Amino acid sequence: MAGSDHPQCNACCQGQPGLPGSGIPGVPGVPGMPGNTGPKGDIGNPGQSVTGEAGPMGPIGRPGQDGIKGERGLPGLQSPPGKRGPSGPPGPSGPRGLSGLKGEKGDNGQSPGQVQQSAFTAVQTSRQSGSAGDIINFDEMITNLGSDFDLGTNKFTCRIAGTYVFHFTIPIERYSGMVIKLVKNGSTVTGGTVASRTGAISGGAVIHLDAGDQVWLVSQYQVVTYLYSVAKPHFYGYLLYEG
Repeated sequence: MAGSDHPQCNACCQGQPGLPGSGIPGVPGVPGMPGNTGPKGDIGNPGQSVTGEAGPMGPIGRPGQDGIKGERGLPGLQSPPGKRGPSGPPGPSGPRGLSGLKGEKGDNGQSPGQVQQSAFTAVQTSRQSGSAGDIINFDEMITNLGSDFDLGTNKFTCRIAGTYVFHFTIPIERYSGMVIKLVKNGSTVTGGTVASRTGAISGGAVIHLDAGDQVWLVSQYQVVTYLYSVAKPHFYGYLLYEG
């Protein structure tokens, strides 16, 4: 009897299941179509930055192009003056100036070969006395070329600069150790002395004088002059040469 003709008989008369087969697996199937895009995921946590070690210096790059010229800067502070430089060459001569005013008339000149002279001899003609530091007085002039010796002051005033010779002889009495000094502008040039109670003091010098210098005689102690019959107190001087 065929089972297709009697379905109920098949159901009640089914036998025990058979043992699993031992067949070979089939060939894999063809890959399926891609699936749809899934939903957007949640935002992840912020990442942490990590500073790495400095790398080695790279090679020097090529020089860059010149930049644009900047604006002029402010003036700097003034520096101290420098050392004076060498003198430059003389400049060209300037134009001639205007003529000056006419000067005053000068002193009379000397004739060719004329030599200026200055000489004097002053004497005492009467007995005189004086205190220490007094100028020795004279009352008569024997010679006074140029009028350079003044009997009012008993001083010689130089008119012509040059080298002069001066000499004096003063007889005295009563005081030993007497000193007579030849003075130039208040400073002693030389002096003479006498050791006895009576005698004569002589002295002299050759000195240079400038115009305006003065020369005179001064007593260091109290003095009383003594007049000999042939020797009077005298003082003389003269210009030896100019210059």
